Order: sequence, then structure tokens, then C-alpha cells
Amino acid sequence: MFKLFFILFFYTPIDTTSIVLDSAYSENSLNKILQKARKERDHYALANVYFKLGEYEENILNNPDRAFEYYTRSVDYYKIIKDTMQLNAVKERIAIQHVKAGLYDEALDEYDELIEYYRDRKDIYMQTKLIGAVSDIYREKGDTENKLKYIGYAKRLNRTLKDTTFMIENMHRTLKNYKLLNELDTALSIANRSLSVSLIANKPDFISKSLFFIGELYFDMRNYSNADKHLQRSLEFESKRPYNEDKLNTYGLLSDTYDKLGDYKKAYLFSRRYEGLKDSIMNHERVIEQSKIVILYQTEAKEREIQSLEKENLAALERTQAQKRTVTLLTIGLGLLSLAIYYIISFYNQRIKASRIINQQKDQISDQKIRELEDNLKISSMQSMIEGQEVERERIAKDLHDSLGGLLSTIKLQFDNVQSKVKTIGKVKEYVTANKLIDAAVEEVRTISRNLQPGAMKDLGLIASLKDLFNRVDGKNYPVVTFQYFDFPEKIDNMKALSIYRIIQELLNNAIKHSKAKEILVQLSKQEEELVILFEDDGVGFDPENLTRQGMGLENIQSRVNYLKGNLHIDSQMGKGTTFLIHIDNSKS
Repeated sequence: MFKLFFILFFYTPIDTTSIVLDSAYSENSLNKILQKARKERDHYALANVYFKLGEYEENILNNPDRAFEYYTRSVDYYKIIKDTMQLNAVKERIAIQHVKAGLYDEALDEYDELIEYYRDRKDIYMQTKLIGAVSDIYREKGDTENKLKYIGYAKRLNRTLKDTTFMIENMHRTLKNYKLLNELDTALSIANRSLSVSLIANKPDFISKSLFFIGELYFDMRNYSNADKHLQRSLEFESKRPYNEDKLNTYGLLSDTYDKLGDYKKAYLFSRRYEGLKDSIMNHERVIEQSKIVILYQTEAKEREIQSLEKENLAALERTQAQKRTVTLLTIGLGLLSLAIYYIISFYNQRIKASRIINQQKDQISDQKIRELEDNLKISSMQSMIEGQEVERERIAKDLHDSLGGLLSTIKLQFDNVQSKVKTIGKVKEYVTANKLIDAAVEEVRTISRNLQPGAMKDLGLIASLKDLFNRVDGKNYPVVTFQYFDFPEKIDNMKALSIYRIIQELLNNAIKHSKAKEILVQLSKQEEELVILFEDDGVGFDPENLTRQGMGLENIQSRVNYLKGNLHIDSQMGKGTTFLIHIDNSKS
């Protein structure tokens, strides 16, 4: 940009007698034309030169305040010379300045007038462009209803216009809206359509942007391999300009994607690229700012000359309107006094509000401490209840095994003794049936005893106990259970291990009873200071948000997760299976 300024500043001298302004004029040349037009009261030249000065301040010096001031002056002169077309072109620039300053309501007023003007002229191109800008303003304001309404207007107009650029821009606006609504599948479908149109139109910037949106949506959907593929393709179509913020965003998202994929080498590589490009952009912006300071310093003297000439012209007018000026000054003085009083009152009101907010925050902190104490009491009560349940389960399991199990075993021995003495009794149907029932009762007691208290837990640990649990549901009448564990600690607290066992046992029982699943996946893993449990089935699923009554199974699972100071996430849809994801704190603190 600094180079561009010198090209403009030292441009070939212009003929100042001409009022047709070219976009390549330097500020020095424009100021010469301005002085000449003021002396000659040439309204046409004044309108055009103020417009060009506004463009220069906006595009070269990036000074929105001065740009707005020049555009406003040009509007006044375009009204005088009745150049309606150029007047509305300047109004569009003013509306853009309002948007940059965050004055959205003022910008909307300008755009409403402009849309009405171009509607009367039946200029569909400008209508589509301006309506698209209005939809962007409503997006910034968070007004979803009006944003969607204006996107729809733009789409309908573009069906007649058939402008590919507007079509792709509207697609991008629409997919952003669906992304905000977390309707990622719909947003992804629109992003793929925008990519197809961009490829047909051979527009590299839009191709790159569409690929980035697809990659971003796949990332949000946790499909990191597809995110990687589309983000890499996006880089192939990125503009080659040196300070590209779109490329910066792509580098950052690629770094996060490889981090999720576990490819930390590539994650680090793109993180370095991200930081390097970010530093380059910041350095570039600093150079631009320094250039602006130099330019503004060089033009300060010229600006003083212009201001001096304006003061001389104003002095002549003031001499003929001395009384009006006095009244104006008095009015301004009263206004300033009123403003001072207003700010004093506002200051004290702010202090009162600040004091009120501080008191509210103190109350909130107190309430939070009370809630924390209540939560701790609940957890302590829950811990006692769960530990009591496990003690009682162990006692019942021992009683069943030692007492009822021993009794049934004795009966079985008596039956075998009878059969050895009376050879023909084995042919009696009732005897055979009773013998089989005793075998079934013995096996049932063993099963109940193992469910109440896993025997392998104390001796062999959690993993062995879970394998034993899954072996018991291995058969053609049960779903296929796949059990995986990665980097899972071999030794953990016995109560924690028992609670994890109970959670998985409850999930397995629920899946067998209700899900109609054919396959079940159980994974145990460790991520930093957390133990992670993944339980997934391909069954009928359910709607977690619309459960009429939460079953005891889910309540027990949630209670044990709370006891372990963990969190439970359920992802399920009707006909698409169910996933339970549980994170449990395993830190030593």
C-alpha cells in the first residue's frame, strides 16, 4: 500500500481546468482541484473532488472518519447539481462506513432508500447486491428472522439475474446461518453445492472458501479425516497474496484437525505456519500504520492551507450574520452546560449502578458457595449410599454362594447318591426333570452371585472382571460385544473400579433388554488426567430430550457418574443407535 501511495502521489500532473476526475489522482492533485473549485464556486467539480477525497481516505489512508466527512460533503453538492445516480453511489459508500462503525440502524436506513431507488429503476443487479449487504447487517445484529428474509429476497432476484457471484455469496450466507443453528448436515449440503458452482464458474477464491467451509463443518462433526482432506484442497486454491487471512484461518483449523487425529507432528507444523503468517500480517499492518503516519504528516501543511482558505470564506459570511452567530454560540453554550450536567448525573448514576452490580456479584458468590456446599453434601451422601450398596451386595453374594449355593450342591449330591443306589430311577421322568431344575438353580445362584459381586475384581482387576462379564453374554441370542482398552491404568481405586464395572454392567443390561442391537462396542481409554468410557450400540436408539420418564437404569448410571465426579454425554437418534461417552476425573488431587 505504501508503494501504491507513491505511485499515486507522483502521478503525472493533471490539467486542473478539467472537472472529470480519474481514479488515479493523488491527494496533492485533488487538493489543487479542490482549491480551484472553491474559488470558482464550481459545484460539479466540488461534488466529484470530495467524492474522490473520500475514496482516497477510505482506501489509501484507511481513515473512516475523514472518508465519511468527505462523502457527506459530496452528497450536499450532488444534491445541488441534481446528479441522482452519483448521489446514490455515494450514499452506498456512506452506508458501508456506517456498518464499519457499528451504526447498523443508520446503515439500514441508507440501504432502504437505495433499494427503493434501484427498484424504481428496475436495476436488479444493484438490488441483489444491496439486499445481500442488508442480510449481512442483520447477521451482525443477531436478527435471524430478518437475515433469512433478506437472503430469500436476494435468492429470488438472482434467479432472474443469474449472477454466479451473488449465487455463491447467498449460499455462503445460508450455510453460515445453518451452522449457527447447529444444523450441520444441511450446512454441509449447501457448502458442497457452492463448491460445485464455484468449480463450474472457475472462481478460485470461492472454490477455496467453499472447501474451507466444508472442512470446518466436517471438523465440527468430528469427521477429522474429511476435514483434513478438504482443508488441504482449500490451500491449493488460496490466493497467492502474501498476507492472506483466509489462509491464516485454514492453517489454524488444520493444526486443530491434526491434533484431533493424533498427528502431532503435522499439528505442530501447521501451528508454526499459523504463527508465522500471523506475525507477518501483524508486521505488515504495522508498516501500513507507519506509512499512514508519514503520509498524514506530509499532508498536514496542505490541510492547514485548505482550512485557512475556508476560514476566510466563513469570515465573510459571519460578518453578515453576526447576530445569528451570537445566538448560535449562546445555544451551543447552553447545550454544553446541559451536556455537562447530563454527564455529571450519568457519572453518579453509573456509580450507583456499579455499586448495585458489586452487591449482586457478592450475593451470587455467596449463593455459589452455598450450592457448592450442598453439592458436596450430596456427593458425600451418594458416596455413603453407593458404598453401602456394595457392602450389602457383597454380603448377599456371600450368603447366596455359601448358604443357598452350598444347600443346592448338597441336594445335587443326594440326587446323585440316590441314582447310584437305584439304577432304574434315572428312567423316571419326574426325577430327571427335578435333577435338571437343581442344575439350573445352582447355575442361577452362581450367576446372581457374580452379578452382585464380581469375583475377579479383587484378584485380577477391572479389565478381567469386564472380560468375564462379556463372556457371560456370548451366544447367538446376544449381541456381539467388542471390548477394547488403550493405555488404561492397571491399578485404580477399588471403589472406582467397582463403580465403572457397575456403570458398564447397567449399560450392557439396558442394551440387551431394550436396544435390539446386533453389535456393541465398549472402549476404555485414558486422556491426560481423565478416564474415558465409550459404550456404543447399533440398536433402535431413543430421543434423550423427549423421554417421558427417565428409567432407573439411567438414574443409577448418572448417580455413579456423579459419585466419580465425572460427566455423561448421550448421543442417540431414533433408528441410528446410541452412544454413551463418560469422562471420569483420575487426578491424584
